[in-house]
Amino acid sequence: MKAMVSVNASVRQTILGLEAERIAAMVGRDLDTLEPLLADDLSYAHSSGRRDTKASFLELVRSGHYLGVDFPERDVVLCGDAVVVRRRAQMQVSHGGDPLSYPILFLETYALRGERWQLVAWQATRAPE
Repeated sequence: MKAMVSVNASVRQTILGLEAERIAAMVGRDLDTLEPLLADDLSYAHSSGRRDTKASFLELVRSGHYLGVDFPERDVVLCGDAVVVRRRAQMQVSHGGDPLSYPILFLETYALRGERWQLVAWQATRAPE
């Protein structure tokens, strides 16, 4: 079993670049950009307890749910052909048409699929303010 090790600077830069692209696409409702960044077998567990597949997550994005995501703290850890990103984020979403902002603790996994990295899992829980 391979141990998790610190990720090299090139992979870290790639993953954080994909992360920025993903968030911009979510906020901008740019499904053409977002779709290839997500694995077909995506599991997206929200801090509310809702779980989405790739298709249902894309529908949520299309609805304008995401207003922004800020990452003040992130760890990027290599684990074989996967990268785990974890720590804390501030979510800004539309809740019943009203903006809502709250902190979360998150864990996400990107896997190298062929020649590209794709998000395969996201899990979040609310964090204390």
